[in-house]
Amino acid sequence: MTRWIVLVGAVGCAHRLPDDQVCLEVGWAIGARTEQCEGDAELGVARVELFEQSYVCALPDLAFPEEEMDLYACALTVRNLACELVLQYGDDLDAWLASSPACAAILDPA
Repeated sequence: MTRWIVLVGAVGCAHRLPDDQVCLEVGWAIGARTEQCEGDAELGVARVELFEQSYVCALPDLAFPEEEMDLYACALTVRNLACELVLQYGDDLDAWLASSPACAAILDPA
């Protein structure tokens, strides 16, 4: 039984995330943090849509797959912004993205 579980785990790890996953995570982080801090799910969705219209994914060509994990720093930083900053930044997505240098590494203005 244990061998089967290990095999399933190994197969699950072989699944590759979509190339633009790190960028999608940023949009979702903006939406989630908006909803959490402002209590407005519709505003969160609107900001995700604004993000998708305003930015394109521009991932660097990575030499080593482990470098990919550093690219999630943008989404992590955005997801953990203080609510005071979320309220201050509002719809100014440039301000949101300026919170992490990793954002400039993966996103370009549309």
